[in-house]
Amino acid sequence: MGNETPPGACRNFAESGNCKFGDGCKYRHESLGGENKAGRYRPARNASDSRAPPGVCRDFYDTGKCARGFECRHKHVPGNQVVPGAAGSRNAQAQVGGSSDSKEIGSLRPNEIHNTLKRFNRQDFKFKSTLDMYIFAAALSSAKEENGYELSDANTLLNMVGDPGQNYFLLVDAILGYDSVSIAAGRSKTELSFQRGYIPILSYLSSEYVIRSTLHQSINALYGLVETKFDRLVSVLETCLEGLMVNKSFREEEREIGGLDVFRCVTICLTEYVDSVV
Repeated sequence: MGNETPPGACRNFAESGNCKFGDGCKYRHESLGGENKAGRYRPARNASDSRAPPGVCRDFYDTGKCARGFECRHKHVPGNQVVPGAAGSRNAQAQVGGSSDSKEIGSLRPNEIHNTLKRFNRQDFKFKSTLDMYIFAAALSSAKEENGYELSDANTLLNMVGDPGQNYFLLVDAILGYDSVSIAAGRSKTELSFQRGYIPILSYLSSEYVIRSTLHQSINALYGLVETKFDRLVSVLETCLEGLMVNKSFREEEREIGGLDVFRCVTICLTEYVDSVV
């Protein structure tokens, strides 16, 4: 059990290590010792113990870990990162906007995934344009071991994405069922790019952290979406893959993804779907 907040101490800072009032808070900033809400030991400390910039999670800045995960209201930036403001959706936008030379699908770092996905977790959030879809899809497809994403974090994310009551689930549904998908969407705000929007979602569904997971309820829910949208999915795949083969290129907006990666994630998704319905 954690300790009670000492008299005169800020409750918000004691429980989370953060306070929106910062140095202007009228209460003393002191973290509780003992176990935090996740059952992990956290030593007592004062605000002066951390050099985390305003708006940055002190725990993650100091240790590279945060027990609150996606419930943390602050940006996750490691203390050794030179420009804290660069982490998160800016890098996601760079990936989907054509400024990256990487052909890999989804290559954000763990803290960038966290910072990017947080804003999509509100129940009232809806995609305003295809750019929102690209940012969400790029972050989701980055949640894999080769990017340093840990199994515990992957399971937390899968539980949320595979929960029909969570907004992440609804956003995946919206992308898979989108009306207008093209291999040459360019900068259109209404036409969805197959390479930047559709494939990253299939990449996540076919990732090792999903298909090898023991969280069967979440996996079944996600592949239930594939079943619901199966006719639309097949139509998109037939049209877009045929177009890419004719063009002999997977390039769009000065960015090219690996053809083998595309066929791999498509094949795995279809195989997993067939196995789930047999």
